[in-house]
Amino acid sequence: MLRKLGRAISSQSSGSANQDEAIESYPEAESSSNRYDHRSASEPSQTLQASIPYHLVGTAPKRNYSIADSDFSGLNTSLGSSSGTTGSLSADELGLSLLYSTEESDVDLIFVHGLGGSSRRTWSWNRDTDYFWPTWLPHDPELSNSRIFTFGYSANLRGPSSSLNIIDFAKDLLLRMLTFSGGHEPWPAIGSHPIIFVAHSMGGLVIKKAYILGKSDEKYAKLMSQILGMVFLSTPHKGSNYARTLNNILSAAPTGSPKLFITDLELNSTSLQEINELFRTLCGDLALVSFYESLKTAIGKLKLTVVEKDSGVLGYPEETSSSLNADHHSICKYKTPEDPNYVDVRNMLKWMMRKLHVRGKVPLDKCCRRD
Repeated sequence: MLRKLGRAISSQSSGSANQDEAIESYPEAESSSNRYDHRSASEPSQTLQASIPYHLVGTAPKRNYSIADSDFSGLNTSLGSSSGTTGSLSADELGLSLLYSTEESDVDLIFVHGLGGSSRRTWSWNRDTDYFWPTWLPHDPELSNSRIFTFGYSANLRGPSSSLNIIDFAKDLLLRMLTFSGGHEPWPAIGSHPIIFVAHSMGGLVIKKAYILGKSDEKYAKLMSQILGMVFLSTPHKGSNYARTLNNILSAAPTGSPKLFITDLELNSTSLQEINELFRTLCGDLALVSFYESLKTAIGKLKLTVVEKDSGVLGYPEETSSSLNADHHSICKYKTPEDPNYVDVRNMLKWMMRKLHVRGKVPLDKCCRRD
């Protein structure tokens, strides 16, 4: 089917228009213009910097929240009624951005997007940041003390040829984590709390590679010791049949060009085999969860599975895996807090928090309270 897609695109007399349509229909394809707000990536977003001083954060009276009694009308992601501060969600920023924190935060959740994605819209229903679901998580009592970060990197489909690959994105993530500062406010450094990653698609490969690199470099030792778990959402651990076809489309399209990081995603590529072999020997202490897509994704006039089940799971004995009722695009985007896919992901994060308690990383009264 994928070969037919490539032949059909190249054989059409109106080839340019069809090629652009194919790029646009890729699950995370977005225009490269106006996607990112370039700034110092080791600082919190500007709205967060200008908000309540750190020593006052969390001093407001707490309100008990649950999905049942919270007001999600309009699904505004601002948590103004809770005790934390929320950063700007309007811009897809490159680098590491702190979007939610409280003085009592004791776990860092870091969200890493995938191929063609972005730091906000990847996690937003219909790419509308009013539906940015990571900041729904602190409404749950068991997750209310989480700091919420996103990491953005240049994995655009459009634009000139790029020599960047997965190792470059992984090194960037590590450096941003190591050098994160509070800007004008003394936010605790990353590595002060346990860390859980949530990654979509290629983002899962980026965090695995970052873990491999960090484990072999002494300056990242403290960071690595705090990484307790990873949640993968349709990550092509063994690659995707679609990657080579996508690069062929980009080669022929006037608005695109082949990308090295897409080559990394080809089925059983040398890069992926190396990542998997090394990660397997290092991940024994991590809580690993893989969610894979169960619905076909519309790409142009076709529907296909972007990441097959066999590639969407690691296959390790210690791994927990399950399907979500979603395609490659919607597996990381939820419309309401009652969405069964959101509930599954949220509950898995809560389960991870309980595992942290068992290992003595998070106090019982913080990770398991149900007030």
